[in-house]
This record gives sequence, structure tokens and C-alpha cells, in this order.
Amino acid sequence: MLTKYPRTPHLAGSRLQPGDEDLSQTPFAEPAGRHLVVEEKLDGANISRQHRDLCIGLGAAYHARVEIVALEVPPGALWRQNAARPSAVPEPVIDRLIAKWEAPDITEAHTVRAGAGSRTCG
Repeated sequence: MLTKYPRTPHLAGSRLQPGDEDLSQTPFAEPAGRHLVVEEKLDGANISRQHRDLCIGLGAAYHARVEIVALEVPPGALWRQNAARPSAVPEPVIDRLIAKWEAPDITEAHTVRAGAGSRTCG
């Protein structure tokens, strides 16, 4: 069984994943004219710039201020955490994901934060 965190509503028109059927969808016009923070978790499915652009590009199309906060685990910790999982991800799968990984770049957002440092554009 997959438990998803956090269980937050989606904007109407956003893609739902299996298991999201019970979530409410906020009409897109509801937050119009108000300050809105949209968070998108970018994980192993969004490791390349091309995949991140699917999320980031939507915000940019609406002239949103985009900030990327990149939290990375050191390789040794990654392998230890994976080994401790009830169902570990096979090592060849992790190796393929690492080979595809592209670190977030300042050209993708107004601000890119990685750990304690940050790079800002505009």
C-alpha cells in the first residue's frame, strides 16, 4: 500500500495520480488576484530538467515567481536508507536514476536553493 503525504487539494485541471480521487480540486479562478504558493515535489520521476519543466513551465506560463529548493542525500546515506526500506529499490534502478540526474540550474527558476546556499536571478 502506498501512503501519500501531504494530502493537499489540487488545482482544477491538474493531473491526478492513482489514489488522488478523494482529493478536492480548487477551481483555478478561486485564487485569482491573491498571493498563491504552489508546491510540487520533484522526486525520482522528475530528475531531469525536461521532466521538471512540465511543472515549472506551467508556473512560468502564468508569470509565477518560481523557486526550486533542492534537497539531496549524500550517496552513502542514499544506499543506507534504501537498504533499510521494507522493499528496497533494486540497485540497478537507482543507478539508472543517478545517471539521468540533472541538478537544478538557475536558468530554471528565479531562485534555486540547494542546502544552505542559494542562487537568485532577477
